[in-house]
Amino acid sequence: MGTVNPWSKPQNSTFCTLRPISWENENIQHEAKTYSGESVELNRANTDPNNQSITSKVQAELTFENGEWYIEDKSTLKTTYLHVARKTKLEDGDIIILGNRQFEFKA
Repeated sequence: MGTVNPWSKPQNSTFCTLRPISWENENIQHEAKTYSGESVELNRANTDPNNQSITSKVQAELTFENGEWYIEDKSTLKTTYLHVARKTKLEDGDIIILGNRQFEFKA
């Protein structure tokens, strides 16, 4: 059977990270958040808990399909940008705006 390295990245991983980008003159370093699964609902609690411009319900949904990540705006006021009205494929380095906070996407 062999030995499994518990620190290695799984072969079929469905992980992604969002790294909050600091505003100009903001002296706080934000840590990247890692998400896993086939579907991730993004909201204030799991992205930027103190940011009232992000909805506490579902702001957007990330889905992993056929080896690719997609985003879909789920907010009532359509305040997720890239302004998406449909699922959109995400690529490393894409910037997502939830409320008034920017996040850099990494697969």
